[in-house]
Amino acid sequence: MAYLLDGFVITPLYYVVLALVGFDVNSVGVGRLPDRNLYVLATVLGLAVQGSFFVWFWSGGRRATPGQRVFGIQVANAFDGQPLTIGQAFGRWAAMGSWIAIPFVLPFMAAAIVSAVAVGVWNLLLLLSTIVSPTKQGLHDRFARSALVRPAGAGNRWAVGCLTVLIILAALYVALLVIVFSQIPWDRMPPNPYLDEYLRWMWPS
Repeated sequence: MAYLLDGFVITPLYYVVLALVGFDVNSVGVGRLPDRNLYVLATVLGLAVQGSFFVWFWSGGRRATPGQRVFGIQVANAFDGQPLTIGQAFGRWAAMGSWIAIPFVLPFMAAAIVSAVAVGVWNLLLLLSTIVSPTKQGLHDRFARSALVRPAGAGNRWAVGCLTVLIILAALYVALLVIVFSQIPWDRMPPNPYLDEYLRWMWPS
């Protein structure tokens, strides 16, 4: 949940960077696809913005992102509780695997498929490694020699409440998708030229 809340902070920063490189999000639409090289550049810059955000807030004594502060949790050195160094913070972010999605924007559909599967598998491994760890250190924390902690006396009502809401919304969303897609006469659907155009633009090889 803290990670999702941080997304609301990162997104405006991302749009600022896009504006600086001349990528107008509002101009993208059906039949109006942007320059592909500019799209790839925007994607890489977005990843750089995300990485810089987490490294900044995890290091230098700040210990936590804005989203983590909402839930009263901090990131610290696993051995002595000291703030993370920039190297540790970068290692923790890198081990979370956001960069694994980069091949998705390469002009090869096979690379995109492998990238999508790899992202899903890695996120599952991070979750499982955190659950089974006695100290709740996932692979990313073990790699960076860090630990996620909650100061004494901090409660978790916010986390439990937000997680409950998220699960309910996700269930409603899935149910809505099932209902909508079950009503579509797929066998009588005409070819979609815009989808074909997008696929050729996204993965020309």
